[in-house]
Amino acid sequence: MTNRELDALVAERVMGCRVAWNAAPYCDCSVDRPHDIATDDDTFELPLYSTDIAAAWEVVEKIIARGNNVWVGFYGNTWHMHFTEDALSQYPADTAPKAICLAALQVMDVQQ
Repeated sequence: MTNRELDALVAERVMGCRVAWNAAPYCDCSVDRPHDIATDDDTFELPLYSTDIAAAWEVVEKIIARGNNVWVGFYGNTWHMHFTEDALSQYPADTAPKAICLAALQVMDVQQ
């Protein structure tokens, strides 16, 4: 899975946006106003959740708002992230944003 495909999954499953693929992925949620939904004629560039820490932190805040605890760590040259008390559900990745995205997708799948 590419980073942009991961971004699209996070936008849909975690952030609640609809994603459309043209030449590049676009979504119906505004980055500046993440709770605003675009009209049928409007699209917004899909945030770089898996590579930009500021965008990834919006994902963290969304998961925290659902009542989850957050743990993030760095050891062994790898970032680890999970949103539960269960340390076995860690999601390692080479970057913090990617670890956040992987853990967020898992917690959303579990809680739905």
